[in-house]
Amino acid sequence: MHNREARDLLNRMTRRAFAAKQTRNRKEYVRLCSLIRAVWPLRFA
Repeated sequence: MHNREARDLLNRMTRRAFAAKQTRNRKEYVRLCSLIRAVWPLRFA
């Protein structure tokens, strides 16, 4: 995965995580947070 792709993916996921937080969708929020943590280091790869 390339830098830009990882960043785009992260941006999409953080937006969704924020939306889930706003709608109190805790399960989705937790799932997205773990995904974001998994992808985060790839930004700098």
